Amino acid sequence: MRHTFPCPRCNRILKRSGDLIIEGQAVTLDTFQCDECMGEFKIGNSTFPTAFTFVVDADGRVLNHTTLKPL
Repeated sequence: MRHTFPCPRCNRILKRSGDLIIEGQAVTLDTFQCDECMGEFKIGNSTFPTAFTFVVDADGRVLNHTTLKPL
């Protein structure tokens, strides 16, 4: 478990904000959010601003929290 990690966009050191647990697999990923860098999410046809969110795997790779693909 990582307690801190630099934001891949602004390099600000962030504290871990939680875990992403993938059901059916023995995988837990550290989750981070940067409120300096904005992201967005969609519900239907609407888009909403949110803090930039990402996860870090055991090898230190930064992944998109929704697709689990590298950023």
